[in-house]
Amino acid sequence: MPGRVAGLTGAISAAAHSGIRCLGAPTRGAPTVFAKVHQHILSLGLFALLAGAAGAAPVPKEVKNDGGSLEGIWWEARFNNTVNPDAASARRFSFNKDGTAGIHPTAGAKPHEYTYAVDTTTVPPSFTWNGAGGRENYRAVYRIEGDTLFIVFENATSPLPKEVKRGLGQVYYELKRVK
Repeated sequence: MPGRVAGLTGAISAAAHSGIRCLGAPTRGAPTVFAKVHQHILSLGLFALLAGAAGAAPVPKEVKNDGGSLEGIWWEARFNNTVNPDAASARRFSFNKDGTAGIHPTAGAKPHEYTYAVDTTTVPPSFTWNGAGGRENYRAVYRIEGDTLFIVFENATSPLPKEVKRGLGQVYYELKRVK
């Protein structure tokens, strides 16, 4: 949009100052009162165009966060761009009431153990995710919609993402609650 506005501004300016005949304005020489009025009208038109362009920005979609609890077992429906439609073979994430968590790579396998702590004062809500023995320390933002948990993980030293969506360069998960 800035390129279009800049191009339009230049065209209006060139037309106003080049001597192009506009509504009876003289082509050369000192501008008449009529030409000055015409310039003001062009300026007002440009202002209206810019104001309209600024007002025409898309309205951001309101993101619903059910505020539900992370507690429970969730299966991995999406990891970054990989969709897993099969709940039976998907990895499981467990969030326990005592602040422990785990990723279960396959059914019956020993889980990778973590701890987590939720912070609902951030927008969007966030949590820390720390591996046993100090390995794998992350922060994440999340959103819960019904039985779907959306998570974006970031390194513990990086700023928290401002939104929960795929494609930001961080690790993205969509998890479904196991019923």
